[in-house]
Amino acid sequence: MGSDKVWASEGWGRSFEDGFKWKVGDEKDISFWEDSWLGSDVLKRVFLRLFSLCSAKDAKVAELGSWSDGVWIWHLAWRRPFFDWEKPLVDQLCQALLEARLASGEADM
Repeated sequence: MGSDKVWASEGWGRSFEDGFKWKVGDEKDISFWEDSWLGSDVLKRVFLRLFSLCSAKDAKVAELGSWSDGVWIWHLAWRRPFFDWEKPLVDQLCQALLEARLASGEADM
């Protein structure tokens, strides 16, 4: 049995890497949807519906925003407008992104 299967069978997570969290610096190495950089789970699992609607599934954090006067501005792109029932999910994601601690000029760790 591989170590990743033992890890999952013990209920600790899907992989060894699930136990770590990124420190976001220049945002170039962190996958927006598939790395655990904002909370304890990956955004792809927390916001599965929004992940299915995004137009940049493989994007790094750096590719989905930019710095403007010392403030990070998100530039998320979607395949279509949201249905009314999807808008609370978007609000939840936006709130989580507002709480993100991004650091300009540092490397991701």
